[in-house]
Amino acid sequence: MKKTRKTAIGLLSFLLVVAFFSSCSNEQQIKQSIERFNQSMPKETGGGITIIQLVMDDSSLEYQCTLDEEQQPMSVLKENATEYRNGVIQNLYQNLSNPAFREIIEFLVETDRSLSYSIKGKEDTHRVNISPGELQRMLNGEVPNTVTPSLDKSKDTTESDSASA
Repeated sequence: MKKTRKTAIGLLSFLLVVAFFSSCSNEQQIKQSIERFNQSMPKETGGGITIIQLVMDDSSLEYQCTLDEEQQPMSVLKENATEYRNGVIQNLYQNLSNPAFREIIEFLVETDRSLSYSIKGKEDTHRVNISPGELQRMLNGEVPNTVTPSLDKSKDTTESDSASA
């Protein structure tokens, strides 16, 4: 479990590298910054997770990652999905004091986008989604001590699915 939390924290700390967004005042500038960010990929974050690219669409800003299952099996990530998600949320909240990072989160809320992590293993993909509402609550200073994944798949915050062959 400690390895899973460490992986979540490693992945989130890497978010601060994205602080270059702070100089972006509009969506086009952010898209250009994402292109520059992606030129420096791939980037290992620890726990066998490597960020391949950052993708923004109409609904989310997504970190697309791969998992080296020799370092950490997908089963460990799945078994500790709630703890992993909690680590991500706690780290997000702690980093809100960084003005550049806060601006990223504000942009996501203003444009109704979630912050997502897609971690692809050999056969499965694990997803963590932090909704715009959750991001807004964080901006308001509200973070629950324990977060549990939603059972409503339309608002799923932690999910795993089989990768298509």
